[in-house]
Amino acid sequence: MSLLFVISPLHRVGRWEQKARSRCARPSTRVAISPRERLLELCQKTGRGVAASLEDKAQAEEVVARLIADKDVDDGEDIARPLDSALFRGKWDLRYSTEDTLVGLMRSGLPPLLSKAEAVYQILEGGMAEATSAVSHGLIENVIEFPRPQGTLRLVVKVDFHAENEGTRCRFVFNATELKFPGKSIRLPFALGRGFFDALYFDRQRRIDRDRSGWLNVSNININLNE
Repeated sequence: MSLLFVISPLHRVGRWEQKARSRCARPSTRVAISPRERLLELCQKTGRGVAASLEDKAQAEEVVARLIADKDVDDGEDIARPLDSALFRGKWDLRYSTEDTLVGLMRSGLPPLLSKAEAVYQILEGGMAEATSAVSHGLIENVIEFPRPQGTLRLVVKVDFHAENEGTRCRFVFNATELKFPGKSIRLPFALGRGFFDALYFDRQRRIDRDRSGWLNVSNININLNE
């Protein structure tokens, strides 16, 4: 066997290794995404939580924890006391949820009566929270729209805005549940009692809430009622 035949490939391998090392040494052009962008990716990937795996849910919790931890050191977009802000009042489109009932309606509706839900949003309006223990009242209307047959499920709650949990807790009392079809409205004997949710994060464009059962909800502003 010719010695040159053995050495020449080794020389070529050496050149390939040098090129590979050179490529690896180049600085990466990939830009790390922010927690907000990562959360948006998860919302889109999971179809508002409908297709969320256990891993997706764990990642969402990690991102939310990071957003909360970074409140005091980020770009100042978040609002520390959401219930004090007029920007909190408005129409909010759901982007992600872990709430079993809501996810079920988005996944399959109420067969055979209703197809899977499409638009899911919340309208929040009413008085402003005070920096004291005074109560300020308002209303929340939770709306779920079904395309077939065309119908809307509305759940209305009366809200007491309390300056507790550092201005993040919203207490409510269930008021009415209604299923509306064109030309017909059916009052349902559902959703009785009281509850609350905590606004974990609010930055004018998005809200992250957790209710008393631990469900996580992420919403984006659609219409601000105070503009």
